[in-house]
Amino acid sequence: MRNSLVFVFFLVSCQLFGNRDSLKSSQETNKYLEKIAIYNQSKTDFIKWKKDVKIFIHPINQQSTEKTDALFYSDFIELKNELSFIVQELNELINPISISFVSVKEESNLEILIGSENDSRKLDASTRFLIHKNWAVQHCSVTGDGSEILNSFIFLDLYRTPNLRIKKRLLRKKIVQSLGLFKELDENKESIFYGGFSEQIQFSTSDLDIIRLLYNSNYSKF
Repeated sequence: MRNSLVFVFFLVSCQLFGNRDSLKSSQETNKYLEKIAIYNQSKTDFIKWKKDVKIFIHPINQQSTEKTDALFYSDFIELKNELSFIVQELNELINPISISFVSVKEESNLEILIGSENDSRKLDASTRFLIHKNWAVQHCSVTGDGSEILNSFIFLDLYRTPNLRIKKRLLRKKIVQSLGLFKELDENKESIFYGGFSEQIQFSTSDLDIIRLLYNSNYSKF
């Protein structure tokens, strides 16, 4: 099942950091990044975060009878643990920002909801047009001057998604999409960005390369 990506953004010009040569980037990696990230109007830089990302995970809604099922609750705990592993991996890949968890929603700029369609509709009405046909959705907004990603929201359906492995894949995919790697591709089934059905739950070598390149380099198309 293909998962639609919703994002609200202005085309931006944002500075990229570091030394591209130190990443040993190849022409193939550069082209891969160009296919997945979003350019500004001059088509030289990409939309991304410039400030630290602070994640708030919404607690499971105990008022819903479906959430009392032990299996679903177990999946919820597994996904929270998986998210910790993903964040650790990403912090080892990207500079100069860092990703961390906060316990207060108001301190966050990236909200994650692992729950039901109704939960998502109540929390973020903008997801209502997509969640019925998709197991996971993600969208982000940027600052008024269009200079950087300001905040993001991720929803993962705990109940309709077929199994825990697919849930883990979608969680990883939506996290990296929320960092600015918005698009999907069809040619690489091993990639976390693959648009078709897959149970791949780890970053491929090319995935690692483009994450590093987006956040650690003075990347320019020209």
